[in-house]
Amino acid sequence: QTFSVMAAKNREGMITASIPYITGASMGVIAAASSIPLVFDLKTAVWFNEHYVTTEVPDAADLETWLEVGSWTWNWMEPPLGQISFFLLCLQFSRA
Repeated sequence: QTFSVMAAKNREGMITASIPYITGASMGVIAAASSIPLVFDLKTAVWFNEHYVTTEVPDAADLETWLEVGSWTWNWMEPPLGQISFFLLCLQFSRA
């Protein structure tokens, strides 16, 4: 009986305490899933370019394959992805 009371008291506020973890994990999954179409899908890349980046769109002949689309979009995707990767690497290093 004492253990049951302790266990119940221990679990109080766990939902509130887990909100930062759930939010961070959700944002990570969303960022990971959205990075692939942002780099390699032409329709998504053109939409993102029109609304956020506004760089010059290459000729249609230069966007025929998903690799060519990736070559164009990597110009604006590399800095944030690289910085986020380096930031996470530094956090992992500081945790060790």
